[in-house]
Amino acid sequence: MYYFFVAFLSGFSKNILVLGKISALIMALAIYAKWILTEKVSKSIFYANAHGFGISGLSFLLLFVFSLPATYNNWYFGQISPNQWHNSTTILLMPIAIILFHHSYIYFFEDKNSSKYQVLWLSFISVLIKPSFIFCLVPVVLVLGFFYSENKSGWVNKMGVFMPAILLLLGQYVILYLPHFKSAAILSGEEGGVAFDFLHVWQHYSDNILLSLFLSVAFPIAVMIFYSKEVFKEKYFIFALSLSIMGVLIFACFTETGRRQFHCNFIWQAIVANYLLYMVSIHLFIKSSCKLKNHKQYHVISLFKYYLNERQFKALVVYSLFLLQCVGGLYYLLRMIFRNGSYA
Repeated sequence: MYYFFVAFLSGFSKNILVLGKISALIMALAIYAKWILTEKVSKSIFYANAHGFGISGLSFLLLFVFSLPATYNNWYFGQISPNQWHNSTTILLMPIAIILFHHSYIYFFEDKNSSKYQVLWLSFISVLIKPSFIFCLVPVVLVLGFFYSENKSGWVNKMGVFMPAILLLLGQYVILYLPHFKSAAILSGEEGGVAFDFLHVWQHYSDNILLSLFLSVAFPIAVMIFYSKEVFKEKYFIFALSLSIMGVLIFACFTETGRRQFHCNFIWQAIVANYLLYMVSIHLFIKSSCKLKNHKQYHVISLFKYYLNERQFKALVVYSLFLLQCVGGLYYLLRMIFRNGSYA
């Protein structure tokens, strides 16, 4: 869908400068939508009737949150960052994934049919853009249903909402990988497939996978350690955490074969799910640690002062870790620019 948008909006131009400008416009709009939808979903879940810059500012900070650095050269692919700025299809997928995550929760966990058709068409569109997120969303929703639903058969029937997306995904697989079909990739001499090979790709980029995993989810881990009672009773957090775990498992277990085996094309759903985990974690952390009545006060400096004044040193440590990861993301973005687009 991304490449169709670029072609259509450029008038199917072959001019690289025109294509570059259209691409930049689409990416900028997608990241802006990511910010706005993060804010709207966060308000809907955590801050009923809330207004003011504070929540908008926190949502803006989430655009920069990044893995803590492990090594200079493999800061990106060695870790599973909550954000990335070079893969166009993942950038376009992210705002769709945010609202699909939200409506999936409403439809399955709050049992509200008002979100049924949103889940149906959003899941279909997400596969058109990039199928990665569906890889973890469908199995997680199915598995969690057996823990939370009293009507197991009804839950399975509700899974039919994903059928159009699954059929589209199967069609993509047939065209790309079955030998009877000749896709553009095969015709270009880049034959490949999918294989189970535990940690094969991840070990290529990381010298210490456990450390890399910790650096990728440092803030959510801190929230789980210090506020376990508060966060683990929230279904929204369990949903986000489960998606992140599934996303990491897919990346760890599967690889493409052929020339693309080290292109990390099974990492994208982990990045999308990790962002959702950070989004849920920051607001649950604030709800658990902060008693400010005016939501306009929920911004960077005020929260920092609040934790200092209230002598909440535990909260101060956790919040400082979040801010550190945001600063790290800003540094990484600038580093990528000054290195002429190198995102290693």
